[in-house]
Amino acid sequence: MPTKVFLKPNPAQKIDGKPVRVFDPAHRDFLPESGRFVFLNIYWINRLRYGEVLCVTDEKAAAPAPAPQPTEDEMVNNFKSKKDVISFAREKFGDDFADSLDEKAKLDELKSAVINELNKQ
Repeated sequence: MPTKVFLKPNPAQKIDGKPVRVFDPAHRDFLPESGRFVFLNIYWINRLRYGEVLCVTDEKAAAPAPAPQPTEDEMVNNFKSKKDVISFAREKFGDDFADSLDEKAKLDELKSAVINELNKQ
């Protein structure tokens, strides 16, 4: 069974003053700065030998970063219906503000009004 290791680009390696970018042939992209688990093969052994990547054994560093939580503005922008926006506004600001949104004709107007209210806080 192939060995899986966690590798990160070596920040000390520079090309033209910029951090080295290491291609990951299995994913067909560059190894992210945060690193990733890869199957150890001759390609990665050579990248380690030339100091282009570092093997990370610290479990915390190898753990995937938690997905960033969307801001309230991003949440509002992702709503697909007027009902979603009004429900969010009712929970966040109360019935009076949510009822005032009923006069808005377009979804974009609703979103703008809620985002403006969020920015006031």
